[in-house]
Amino acid sequence: MSTIDLRPSVPFMTIEGKSIIAQATVDFSKTPAAKGDVIKVLRLPKGAIVEQVSLIVHTTEATVKVCAGIESDTDAFLVLKALTDIKADNNAGTADGAYMTATPKFIPANDSLCLELDAANAAAAVVSVVCKYHVVAKTFMS
Repeated sequence: MSTIDLRPSVPFMTIEGKSIIAQATVDFSKTPAAKGDVIKVLRLPKGAIVEQVSLIVHTTEATVKVCAGIESDTDAFLVLKALTDIKADNNAGTADGAYMTATPKFIPANDSLCLELDAANAAAAVVSVVCKYHVVAKTFMS
């Protein structure tokens, strides 16, 4: 098992109290991943409250299953789901399929939104992760 870091290196500046929608696309044909790999997709700042995470499947791949979470709990947001099932759930697979959670989660220290592969390697799928969060003002954090 290895960790693949695809997070952009953008610093967090003046985002306290604002809603942020961050998105990243993972193209496994460009960055293949093996079963058990953890892919760091987006940075989550200390004090973030993650409101919603969505996984959008543009191109699926047979037997690939994925979950989404943080580094210490890789299924904190989206529990293991097959990419083919996500794709098939929307318009019989003719359009991009999406899977979404609405359970808020507080991020007490700098962390990452991660995907973890289970069941098979990924070498061709293309997925996007969308994360909506806001950051608690530092004056409220001790």
